[in-house]
Amino acid sequence: MATRATTKPGEPMAVITVGYTDVLLPMSKATKVMELLSAGVEVDDSYEERERVYTVKGKLRMSMTLIDQRQVRMPEGTPVEPAPIRRLPRS
Repeated sequence: MATRATTKPGEPMAVITVGYTDVLLPMSKATKVMELLSAGVEVDDSYEERERVYTVKGKLRMSMTLIDQRQVRMPEGTPVEPAPIRRLPRS
């Protein structure tokens, strides 16, 4: 689980839901993920003769909800580290 703060203050946030999994992302990244996943399909995996095979089930169940950063709660005791310092190349 990522514990570093990766968003800028005031940056719009979104929760994308794929199947039964919810993922919190900055809105700009959530939009890209939704665009990429829209080309995919849901599959079931199984084994046939010691080989893993995938059976297409159909379209992915996806949704995106825009939220405010004030709606996000970190679990107690979760450390939030500062973003790493960007070093400039030496001349």
